[in-house]
Amino acid sequence: MAERHEPRPRGSWVLSAAALLAVAAALTAFGVILDEGLWGPSKVAVCAAAIAAAGLVRTRVRRWAPLWSAIGAGLGALLALTVLFAADTAFLGVVPLPATAQRFVELIGAGEISIAEQSIPAAADDGIRFVMASGIAALAIMVDVVLVHGRRPAFIAVPLLAILAVPVVLAPGALPVLAVLATAGAYLLALALHRPAA
Repeated sequence: MAERHEPRPRGSWVLSAAALLAVAAALTAFGVILDEGLWGPSKVAVCAAAIAAAGLVRTRVRRWAPLWSAIGAGLGALLALTVLFAADTAFLGVVPLPATAQRFVELIGAGEISIAEQSIPAAADDGIRFVMASGIAALAIMVDVVLVHGRRPAFIAVPLLAILAVPVVLAPGALPVLAVLATAGAYLLALALHRPAA
């Protein structure tokens, strides 16, 4: 039976960077459904924190690495969301407290109302930005874990297409060609970097 390929730590960082690049490229498609403004950096920051946390876990853990890296990524995303959206409710502005969970619930509710009531392009208020950052971070974790630990890296297309699908559903026919091309290029780069050891 062939031994399961596990990338060396240095190689896993390269793959994680490729995962972040692919997610960031797909995220540019949201420009057609959101008003101009700095809505993108917070999403990329949460994704970067999640992927970096997964990478740090991978340097320390070998057994059950995919599971532990996903858990680490989830914690990294939680801390980043806390700093960006609820620092005033957290211990030292970072460690979530019960009030932080309540703030998150409020932001989700505000995001749902804002999405329901606004027209396209929508203003990226705190609720929308929180909902987007949370959802895209979850997809970024999937991309990272599948790319670094999976034997079939082509499956990262699924979460990337899920990101691209949101603008398609909300603004049919408005998906920017450059966003699709950038995502496709990042996807191909990720596949090229995913080379099992001989």
